[in-house]
Amino acid sequence: MCVDRSAASLTDPETLRSGALRRYGDLHLETGGKMIFQWHSKYTSQVLPFVMPRMVSGPDYYPDRRWRRCTEDGAALVTVPTFVAGFARRVEASCRTDWSALPIVRSAGYQFVAEHSMALTAPFLAKRNSALNTSAEEYVAAAKNLCHNLHHGFTGTGVHRMPIAGDTTRLPFATGLTPLEKRLAWAQHFLAQNMPGSQQLRQLMGHTQFGARVVYGDCIFFTLSPNEKHSALTLRLSRFRRKDPYTEYGTKAEQLLAGQEYPLLEAAETSEASVEFPEYDLRRAACARDPLAVVEAFRVQILLRLSTVLGVRMCPRCPRCNDSEFGCQDIFGSNMRPVGGVLGGMTAFGGAVEHQNHGTPHFHFEGHVVCAYQYSTLKEVATLIETGKMSGDDVKRFNEWLHQATGVVVTCTLDHYNCVDTSVLDGVPGV
Repeated sequence: MCVDRSAASLTDPETLRSGALRRYGDLHLETGGKMIFQWHSKYTSQVLPFVMPRMVSGPDYYPDRRWRRCTEDGAALVTVPTFVAGFARRVEASCRTDWSALPIVRSAGYQFVAEHSMALTAPFLAKRNSALNTSAEEYVAAAKNLCHNLHHGFTGTGVHRMPIAGDTTRLPFATGLTPLEKRLAWAQHFLAQNMPGSQQLRQLMGHTQFGARVVYGDCIFFTLSPNEKHSALTLRLSRFRRKDPYTEYGTKAEQLLAGQEYPLLEAAETSEASVEFPEYDLRRAACARDPLAVVEAFRVQILLRLSTVLGVRMCPRCPRCNDSEFGCQDIFGSNMRPVGGVLGGMTAFGGAVEHQNHGTPHFHFEGHVVCAYQYSTLKEVATLIETGKMSGDDVKRFNEWLHQATGVVVTCTLDHYNCVDTSVLDGVPGV
């Protein structure tokens, strides 16, 4: 690991974008008065002509009104989520290096799925064979009041009165809502649970992790934040075609980074673990131009390196791999390897991936270490210590080793960073 001492790592992304545009002077844009239909297969090529110069790509928003291959039998149907997931993995460099292309595609796809997956209008709750009299004006007025309460409403009364402040998970509990407004708020709440990036999804993450603690016992909470600017794996996974305009007309350094042999992932066989990197500014630009490489390198760090260090069996399909014959769990539901990992035996770990201010992914997870604290209460642990079955000094030494600072030596030169990890396992009980 390397310590990032660059002041640029603390800057605001919006400031970086503004500074990048200022280098090219004033930007003047003129658009026509005719609006372009957003949910059409042509939309991607129309609004991104420099990314998709030919109208050959786009999702099939409405399968019964297909714009292309409408007469072909067995033509593949490209759904909106499939197109959004595959757009970032297209082979053209323009799709990955453009900072606005993928957000535009994701925004259009997100809005389409949100408005077509499940109606936001409240379900009709009434007795069978009875008449209902709910006009469209009432729905519009209810939606307006919900929008007002989302930003200016409160929950609770008295000393427990708290502002909602844009938290959609608390909107159904706002004070003063009518029955229709509550049904509308609960409808959007359940809809958002299936949408990525929503606040309701964070609640589901918390419920899932609480259920894991019920099954696997108490845990240790970890936060893992890999630095993609100091990762040779990120640069190695940043691949482009040799004849792509980005590579063909790029600099020598960019052409070298786009290849499949640079930088090396294995350190030289010397007394020090040394991996030569390109200069910092080039690494930073490469990460900004290829966010897919950052995500893929992060996945390798979690699925391969972290699971190996912790001694847990893990694959890219976990935990869904257990529905097959060769799952990662044993018949008892444990993913622990026979000899465990650096923290001892760990039956399982799970968590959620978040993206920081600069878009850097980091991982919050809970590791269920096999120990006396896993399924025992504090009273039972105290009984074990009093009866001599467990030593409090061993617990203290283990925690001292677990929380000690890792010795990392970082030497910086003009062309590369040389990182030497000098951490050792001396003094660890049982090691």
